[in-house]
Amino acid sequence: MDACHGGFQASLFSFACLRLARLIGTIALWAVVAVSLTTPSVAATDAITVSGKVIAVRPGVFLLYPGSSCGYKDVYFSGNTFFLRNGQSLRSGIYARVTGSGSCFTNVTASVVILSGTPPGAPTDHVFTAGLLGFRNGAPPWSKYAPYMSLGEAYPQNDRGLIAAGISTLQYTNPNRQMVGQPLYTSDESTFAHTCSGSRIVGTSNKKLYLMNPASSNLWSMWKDYIAGLRAAAPMDAILSDDSDDVYGTTGMPCGYNITSWLNATIAEDAHAGAPIIYNGLGLLGPGYSISPSIGLNATAIGGMMEGCYAGFGTYKPGGPIWATIENTELAMSAQQKLFICATSNYTDGSSAIDARRYAYASFMLTYDLNSSILWEGFSTPSDVKLFPESGLVALDPVEPTPTNVSALLTPTSVYGREYLACYIRGTYVGRCASVVNSSFWTTYRFPYTRYHHTLVFAGDGIFDGGRIYANGPPPPTILPPLESAIVFP
Repeated sequence: MDACHGGFQASLFSFACLRLARLIGTIALWAVVAVSLTTPSVAATDAITVSGKVIAVRPGVFLLYPGSSCGYKDVYFSGNTFFLRNGQSLRSGIYARVTGSGSCFTNVTASVVILSGTPPGAPTDHVFTAGLLGFRNGAPPWSKYAPYMSLGEAYPQNDRGLIAAGISTLQYTNPNRQMVGQPLYTSDESTFAHTCSGSRIVGTSNKKLYLMNPASSNLWSMWKDYIAGLRAAAPMDAILSDDSDDVYGTTGMPCGYNITSWLNATIAEDAHAGAPIIYNGLGLLGPGYSISPSIGLNATAIGGMMEGCYAGFGTYKPGGPIWATIENTELAMSAQQKLFICATSNYTDGSSAIDARRYAYASFMLTYDLNSSILWEGFSTPSDVKLFPESGLVALDPVEPTPTNVSALLTPTSVYGREYLACYIRGTYVGRCASVVNSSFWTTYRFPYTRYHHTLVFAGDGIFDGGRIYANGPPPPTILPPLESAIVFP
């Protein structure tokens, strides 16, 4: 929902504004869509997920051994396959987690391949992370960021270097909002959305941005050709589609607007793109703060982004039903085997936002999936590389099984908590740990556990600014005030 997302990419879908100038993405997170609808519940479109060692690699296919139960499997990949590289390249001897179509008894056509240098279930040095890299955020050699970053949004001219370093790349586009001078802005009126009086529709905060028509086959072809041109010049891994399934913040409504038809048109638009699509739309919640209808885009996309995830604009922290919906969105995306980019929207300095960083990470930990949840922190740093040390805390072997609703993690003291039997900081074992969050706006509650005697210490700023975390902090509080959290150790 943020048309300024990636706004420094002047040669691409650039916007003459800073990211903070347009707050729709964050404000919309707290808004209720004033329509009557049922939020789509999309079943996973991929039939199989298998993990194992890569035995051999040939053009367009690699041989995977997921174990004796399935045996050796040919995994086919193409330009529609997304690779999350994690510091690796596709080669024999490494491990891969493949989501795609097929079965245990047939070959697999991959939609997402996650590479790893360690066997499935082994601890990693960090959770999946994403961020801007290579604008004013960092510079070559890219290899120095690879141990900390999974997915980078970058200029196309940097993509080849990032991929060589083992960082997957995400290219910003916005086929859903365009202005004069941008690649999909033409004289073809069929590509624009119109009111019933026939006028084009513009944004309320930026009247130069026109709402496009996702049902236009001409727009589909233009976007597909534009993506193909970008990918011919640079080997980017995935395409971000901003403002997906979004008519929020406009001066009028499309003639005959129907939320289901608009969603289905956007699904078809993504399917026509000829590349792995990650949509930005999960932050625009449904009625009663329910999960965003845009989750229906999972039908053809590999994942979605939520701005305002666990940390809102300024010092605002989401709580109550909004917080619960963010958690339930994270759970739903994992259940549907789709990537979930949790993008915080607090842009204050990281060293002065320890409370917000702890609240965001504790919330993220409660329901995260090590194979699908991606953390994109927005806090500022002196280096402007927004990678933070808390992403190095990896919690495995949860005591509580993954729920379908975050309400299952409500403890007897009315705070939310989840315990893990094996926790690591940058790959070093630190024992058990637990994440605890009081998401109430108003009420103080007791801390729920007695076995933990230390808290996670946040020291300093980002990773490239000297920031560190430690598991030997003071005892946890006996009570948790409203909108407070704790990450604790024995």
